Amino acid sequence: MGLLGAVVGGAIGGAVGAVAWAAIAYFTHFELGIIAWGIGILVGVGVRIGGSAEAGIANGILAVCIAISAIAAGKYVAISFLVSDVEKELQADLEAEISKQHNADGMWVLYVADQLIAERESKGEKVDWPGGHEPDSRINESYYPPDVIQDAKARWAHMSPQDQETYKLALEAKLRQEYTKEMRVESKAAHVEGFAKSWGLLDIVFVVLAVASAFKLATGTESDD
Repeated sequence: MGLLGAVVGGAIGGAVGAVAWAAIAYFTHFELGIIAWGIGILVGVGVRIGGSAEAGIANGILAVCIAISAIAAGKYVAISFLVSDVEKELQADLEAEISKQHNADGMWVLYVADQLIAERESKGEKVDWPGGHEPDSRINESYYPPDVIQDAKARWAHMSPQDQETYKLALEAKLRQEYTKEMRVESKAAHVEGFAKSWGLLDIVFVVLAVASAFKLATGTESDD
């Protein structure tokens, strides 16, 4: 059939192997490096069946390239599935926390206090922090200047229930947007780091076996062993 047939045959074999690897990793949360070897075999057989028997080494080189690509793709997709699961858990945690805090007026007073502090700082006014310095995190009223908290409570109390609800929904939307933006950055880093760290010694061994098997099966030299 020729080069096109070899490419198609090898791609089908590689795709089947890569999907199998990703599916097993997703459902078992465990990667089996030996599957890489299976991918190499599938690719070699696919290239051999789809290509020309006279292609010889050309078939082998093609099979090696497809096998390596399929193995890398399968591992990357497996990592993507795992990262996606973590992202869904974190998103659920965020929604649970937002729902929990929605009716906690004390928490929203702190957000108003943060806005007041930002307004003062933008005007060059000094903020008298408890202890003389701004804390790294502010989880309750004691972390804020008393006058700021007093002003924040007054502003919150003067807001109508409708205005309070609008404020909450707007801020919740902003929190989700910021979370999504941060998660995209973290997700990219997790994919790269996870992919790099997922390669162990056994993975390398099975990749070598996969490449050798793909080459031999595609060229027909397996009969010489």
